[in-house]
Amino acid sequence: MAHTVTLIADHKGFTKPKVVGDEYRVRARVNITTYREAVVTTTCNLVASANTITEASGTSIFQPTVGRHIQIDNPAAAGNGGVNIKLVTAATATVITVDATEGGGISDNATNDEIAISHAYEPLTAAEFGLKSIVSMNVIGQESLLHQFTPVVGVLGTNTMASPTTELELSAVVRSTGVNAATSDLGFITVEVYGNL
Repeated sequence: MAHTVTLIADHKGFTKPKVVGDEYRVRARVNITTYREAVVTTTCNLVASANTITEASGTSIFQPTVGRHIQIDNPAAAGNGGVNIKLVTAATATVITVDATEGGGISDNATNDEIAISHAYEPLTAAEFGLKSIVSMNVIGQESLLHQFTPVVGVLGTNTMASPTTELELSAVVRSTGVNAATSDLGFITVEVYGNL
């Protein structure tokens, strides 16, 4: 995962957030040079009843950030991977717990399953936009039309922000297939962000 955020100057050359009603607004260009993070392959035990992924003896598990989404690939139990992106609700150095509804949770048990795990989306923080919290974000332009970009907060599809957040994720879906974009250079997007200082 690698991106740079450049605040866009207004007609007077001002690049800082500006007051709009009760919030601040900033326009920025996000250049996504590497979408998501590198995939980590690990041997795990998957437990459907607990919605957990636990490291098997002698392996090192990928420890994602709580509140972010992960993508699992190549599981022995097919229902646990592929396009089923899962929301992380807890994570330690040895156990990842996912939401039971997002992506179907962990649907099948598997022991000593060698899987590939990665964060599913690109993280963005309020601080990158000169804000302390984000109230809303809209994609208002993009370099390539091959992808559909969507801000994600919490469960995908119910991503309205009930309260300001300090971090959100940016989903990039390939328009022609509807699958999550590969970990590659996606070019830049222009966003309009509303938030608080």
